[in-house]
Amino acid sequence: MAYKVIVGGCKLWNGDLFDVRLLKQGGQDLYIRMPASEEQGESEAGGKKQGRNEGMVVGIVVGSSVVISMIIIASWYMFRERLLQKILQKEDMGLPLFDLSRIIVATDNFSPINKLGEGGFGSVYKGILNDGQQIAVKRLSNSSGQGLNEFKPK
Repeated sequence: MAYKVIVGGCKLWNGDLFDVRLLKQGGQDLYIRMPASEEQGESEAGGKKQGRNEGMVVGIVVGSSVVISMIIIASWYMFRERLLQKILQKEDMGLPLFDLSRIIVATDNFSPINKLGEGGFGSVYKGILNDGQQIAVKRLSNSSGQGLNEFKPK
């Protein structure tokens, strides 16, 4: 099989080629397909095999690099999303957030004396912060179905 590029496409030959000449000047390029065993400069013992091994090594290295890069990018993206969700949750509430230790001190460890009332979702306690500000703290019961969404302003 052989081909040559011509204006508007290419010309193909199948079968035997006759009258093929090498011209020193002018002419056109003719590309001939030959069995690999007839290629010049390749030893029978290891030329093809070594080329395949090099290609396999390059393929493995490139493929591994792509997979590792994708894992790193996916991990970074997931970390970023979690961080953004936490930030947005804090901002969306519009309420100040306190550490549990600060609430325990303010309510005297949820003392019955500071209990203002109780409902189906839990108890409400009065508390006083270090700066003198009075607060009401709703402590959800274990059986309550309420959570963060119920505390967000509507």
